[in-house]
Amino acid sequence: MEDITEDMAKVSKSVIKHLGLPISKISSWGIGMPSYINPKTGLLVHANCFGWKNIDIYSYLQKQISLPIYIENDANCAAFGEVLAGAGKGYRDVLMLTLGTGLGGGIILDKIIYAGSDMMGAKLGHTKLAYHGSSCTCGQLGCAEAYCSATALIRQAKEKLTKETADRMKGSVMYELYGNDLDRLDAKMVVDAYKMGDRIAKKEKNIMKKPEKKAADMTVKELASYIDYSVLKPEFTEEEIIDLTKDGVKLGCATICINPGYMELCEPYVKGSETMLCPVTDFPFGTSSTESRVQQIENVAKYDTVKEVDIVINYGKLRSGKVEEIVEDLKACVAAAHKYGRELKVILETDALNIDQVKLGCKCCMDAGEENFANCEWKRKGANSGKSIERTNYATSSSINPSITQQCNRDQEYRKTVHIK
Repeated sequence: MEDITEDMAKVSKSVIKHLGLPISKISSWGIGMPSYINPKTGLLVHANCFGWKNIDIYSYLQKQISLPIYIENDANCAAFGEVLAGAGKGYRDVLMLTLGTGLGGGIILDKIIYAGSDMMGAKLGHTKLAYHGSSCTCGQLGCAEAYCSATALIRQAKEKLTKETADRMKGSVMYELYGNDLDRLDAKMVVDAYKMGDRIAKKEKNIMKKPEKKAADMTVKELASYIDYSVLKPEFTEEEIIDLTKDGVKLGCATICINPGYMELCEPYVKGSETMLCPVTDFPFGTSSTESRVQQIENVAKYDTVKEVDIVINYGKLRSGKVEEIVEDLKACVAAAHKYGRELKVILETDALNIDQVKLGCKCCMDAGEENFANCEWKRKGANSGKSIERTNYATSSSINPSITQQCNRDQEYRKTVHIK
């Protein structure tokens, strides 16, 4: 603490000296801190990056400079600075996001910093994005900062690397950059590795990939990069499967969804392309034993060309209300996929479920530690795709996983815009 405040004072004094100003001409010392000051206690509330909590920061700073001290959140200072002399000059109302180690925000209303009732009115990085989501440095779960920051990028990369086998990890550019010392890994290494075509770094980028424009405004290639191309019909011949796999690669689809038994057949056609494979295990019923499901996942997750593994939830058990059995089964499936650094996507056959069962299925996924799940339905007589999407949206968008709504809407828009044979 004292070392840091001493450095702060040295920097301030050096700036004053550089400007040729005598200290006697300085009326006060203004400081931007990655935290907030409690107006009742005068204590610094919580500076995540330093591990400071409820600190009497003023007493430390006053040892360094004998001037009146004013402390404000650093993102608020940045936003106010933009209003005074930067991109916000000439505007009375400004919203600013600061993206770096964390995700901060500043709100200026009528040229006044908006602080809120507790001086924490613009902690935008701690807006909740996911129910029971990833851990944030603030101690909570599912904050935006836990997904959109350099800290989040490093954490996600480390999680992926630690799940890789030794041989597969040595083939990663990131592995070479951090020199077998995972603690050295930083955000720049992840970005540099991505630019150099690193497989694991590219997967990290894909996880966070969001559309930058509406489906109707995209090219076929841009749209296809969000699509999982289904090649799952049991009546397909091997020749048809190969042709469809080539077609998905040519279009630039995110993945080709195949039955696990065709891994060896399809893998040569996606190697060296942006398209990866997505084997769909225990499809379409999801009724195999947990041991069998785990073995199916492990058999396909070991391939370098696999982006994620899909598995169908046992919707017979779901309709029977056997929640504990489903959660334990999914936990084992998640562990099997993560063992090889693969994400697991759980398929909910919504055409066979009512809204309460869809909600329950989503909750089972979250309780099992998997946030990635999808709406799916068979094309039965009388099936209504729009209703199935609507049910899944209702079940997930308010309390569990907001991304499912975007996924369903993207798929729906894609079907309206692009025809794939």
